[in-house]
Amino acid sequence: MKENPIEGGVDPYFQVLSAAEAEILMGQILDRLFEEKCANTVWLETLSLFGETAIREALKKFYEMERAFGPGVDIFKRNDLQSIRKEALAQVLRSIQSLDESIDSRKMTEAESKLKGSLKELSNIFYPDQAASWESLEAILEAKKSLSRRIAKYKEAVAEIQDEVDRWVSLAVEKLTEPFKQEFEKICKRFAADYDEEKQAKGTYDFEDLLVKASHLLSGATPETKAVRERLRGHFLSILVDEYQDTSPLQNQLIELLKKKDNLFLVGDIQQSIYGFRFADPEMFHRKLLAEPSTARHIRLNENHRSRKELITFINFLFKNMGSSASFYPLEAKKNFTPSNRAAVSLLCVLREKEESGDLDKARVLEARSIAAAINEMRSQGIEYRDIAILFRSLTKSYLYEKELNDSGIPYALAKGGGFYEKPEILDFINFLKLIENPGLDIALAGVLRSPLVHLSDDALFWIAEIAKKEDPKAPLVSALDQISKIRGLTSADRQKLEDFKRLLDGLRKAKNGLTLSEILEKILKETVYDAKVLTRPDGRQTLANVLKLISLARTMEDKNIVGVGDFIRYAEYLREAEVIENEARLTAGSENVVTLSTIHAAKGLEFSSVIVADMGRQEPKGRKDNFLAYPGLGFGLKLNLPGSQEAIQDFSYSEIDKALKKKEAAEEERLLYVALTRAKESLVLSGSLNRDPASGEIKKNSSWMSRIVQTLLWNPKREGEGEMSVGGVALKIASIIRKPIKAALSESRLQSKLPISDREVTALIKRLQITTKAYDESEDHTVTDLLLASRETPPIFKKFLVGQDKAIGPDVWEVATPRNEFGTLYHKAMEYSILHRSKKIISLNLPPALFQTLALTEQTELKENVKKFWRGDLGQLVHEAKKCYTELPFIYKTPKGILRGQIDLVLQTRSGEWVIIDYKTNKISPNQKDALAKEYEVQIAIYAFVFMRLYGEIPRKGVLYFSTIDDSYEFQYTVPTLDAFEEKLNQYFILASSTTASADVR
Repeated sequence: MKENPIEGGVDPYFQVLSAAEAEILMGQILDRLFEEKCANTVWLETLSLFGETAIREALKKFYEMERAFGPGVDIFKRNDLQSIRKEALAQVLRSIQSLDESIDSRKMTEAESKLKGSLKELSNIFYPDQAASWESLEAILEAKKSLSRRIAKYKEAVAEIQDEVDRWVSLAVEKLTEPFKQEFEKICKRFAADYDEEKQAKGTYDFEDLLVKASHLLSGATPETKAVRERLRGHFLSILVDEYQDTSPLQNQLIELLKKKDNLFLVGDIQQSIYGFRFADPEMFHRKLLAEPSTARHIRLNENHRSRKELITFINFLFKNMGSSASFYPLEAKKNFTPSNRAAVSLLCVLREKEESGDLDKARVLEARSIAAAINEMRSQGIEYRDIAILFRSLTKSYLYEKELNDSGIPYALAKGGGFYEKPEILDFINFLKLIENPGLDIALAGVLRSPLVHLSDDALFWIAEIAKKEDPKAPLVSALDQISKIRGLTSADRQKLEDFKRLLDGLRKAKNGLTLSEILEKILKETVYDAKVLTRPDGRQTLANVLKLISLARTMEDKNIVGVGDFIRYAEYLREAEVIENEARLTAGSENVVTLSTIHAAKGLEFSSVIVADMGRQEPKGRKDNFLAYPGLGFGLKLNLPGSQEAIQDFSYSEIDKALKKKEAAEEERLLYVALTRAKESLVLSGSLNRDPASGEIKKNSSWMSRIVQTLLWNPKREGEGEMSVGGVALKIASIIRKPIKAALSESRLQSKLPISDREVTALIKRLQITTKAYDESEDHTVTDLLLASRETPPIFKKFLVGQDKAIGPDVWEVATPRNEFGTLYHKAMEYSILHRSKKIISLNLPPALFQTLALTEQTELKENVKKFWRGDLGQLVHEAKKCYTELPFIYKTPKGILRGQIDLVLQTRSGEWVIIDYKTNKISPNQKDALAKEYEVQIAIYAFVFMRLYGEIPRKGVLYFSTIDDSYEFQYTVPTLDAFEEKLNQYFILASSTTASADVR
């Protein structure tokens, strides 16, 4: 899209929105849309019926769905149900008449007489057809309830009538809700149009937009778009698509547009398709084979080179015998392992006697304690912590397992979003922003007052609450700040802190419309002397780095013109919630000797020697919360409460979509279990709880994985204990636990050892008893800037905060020659524009005024002159004559220590075929500072060269730093051996970046 902005209809300097930034922008569009529609009576009734929150979520979800299914798909298209509705009514009446006639009125019992009367009442409601109102529906449902199933010989007939009535009611509701559906569909289309228009105006797109726009570009019928499509097709000798089972219809459309007749190679495993929530369609594989049976060749990859044979045998047995696994293809174990006495598969089951969630949590605690004991047993057998993974369907209850691991002294890393927005220091600053928006929030105010921002004592908080709530218990705490002099019991220090805080809060509330968000955060940081307060603490540097990162994030969002204080608060809340829900997260891949806790989705593609699948007693909630459902080919359905009733009722389309989705979700749940089990190389532990009848001891069947496995294995754990059973010839170790304390992580013999004991034993014991502290963001991604800062002995981001050390540190070229952020950004944009529009008369190229209109006149002149100087020089000539040129090339590179992100200013291939990397620097420097500053950036340009070699397979022979203010450059030469050797340094920088700072991105 960057290479073809005109043909693709995009801003050539577009920016890509993150998920949270897109959420904010959508919220703003919806705010405006809802306000505009407030006079629409149908819309107001729709809001009243379903609630604003449910409607907002549905609008966003359907917008994403319609894009994912590609152009030409109408998710709201509804079938004509008139004939179905007519037949359903006729069927109800026939069934009522048939049952009525089967009851002999001459010798009826009292119960039969009552049933006959109920049938007549129900029949009368249907005659004439009075189903056009909510009142008649309510009457029909009440009459249906009066039909008794107590008479054995009529039980089935009554049940059949009730089901038929429900079906007819759902069809009647479909008709009654049509005005709401039409209004909702109009609002949905309007929201999509307004949101797309806003993004286009701002020059910002989300990732899915790029797929949509690329699809439009490649499917275009104009000569220009056809030329682009043919040119791109010519780039690829073959196209290989990995993980094809997780491809959405839109992504598949792009593949179809790029492929030639016989150059497509698809790789995937339908049994591992687990991204249905992203609209992935695993059935595309089957459809592809059916559509092209003569040309498509199917190569089955059923050999497993990861897992021990006993594991594969167990997995094959389990999925072959699970009722819904009709299409399961067994694996063939191909890797040879050294014989082991350890059980390849173990089943750990906690028995409980209640269905309540609280009881399930108690069972989870026992289960977690058992897992901790199992891990300690593995350690005694020589297995390292790093070789063990605990996998969950969801991390929402992982804290229960974390506590038991902590109590047992087992180190672990939680492979989650990182918890940045859960950090106390981030919450403190977000709470302060909330007070700027609304000072009447008691929790936010108390949080700020107790935080290092103010550091008020607990006694002071008590006296504040006393005076605020004395007359009115509902009065906000902030009311006390208007009478600080009257608050008795305050120490002079607390009183001063309170007055300073009130002065700062009032000032920021008055000035907020004239300040950017980052300026507000910087003022809070400066005025509260927060840096000096936290740097005295052991974790102070990390805490401060997190706050600086927050300010940097605010600046990034300001650049996209979509953020105010309220928006940023919503942004932070969205990310906090997203981390709990676990949108896809990356695993720690470092060398730390820790147990990995992860979702199954995050572990896909990875492997561990020992895998524990935990919380298998978890059941998904019964019933669907959504009030709105839509799906291509099935239409658009609603679920709502009847007027004046709390009883939810579904229309016909909702019921049909719900059934189809449940079938898809059940299949995906099974595939998710398959993915979890196939992560293990040597041993597998299946852990969870089962609900059993307290009287008989029989296991109650439910939808949990543990229940389904136990049913498949035909095992009924009626009593506690350990044992074994054979499953397909594999010995399965079983442990069932009934509500009592289990073996502690520390053996009693160790605790009762006689004194004196050796220093080594004391040290080891203390170490085991210590609670493991998780480092912040163990799995955090890093940018090239993070690594550049980490490569220096003292990161510049901290230097200005190291009080009293400036003289000892000495002059620093980096500090003297700080890049000008706004000027630098616009210079990069100007260079990108000039490269995309280079011509023979390149020196006289006119730059669009919009590129630099935010700069002062002197800086505008400087920017234009700097660009012209570049093109007049040797580098400009090199770029002008280049065979290939890629400007602002973004990359994501996976290292053994984590994910590295960055963007290379310019990559080109010379006429002689050599690859060159160029990085612009806009630092204001003198010529005699060039060499020293170049050395400061040596790591950065080396990272670019190394990553380019690994990602594209080409060797950049040199990296060039171009200093625009002095129109001069500095070159670094590279060879394959030097770049290969750089990998070890890159990993070291990654470790330093993770352990010392979460520093802000600066260009």
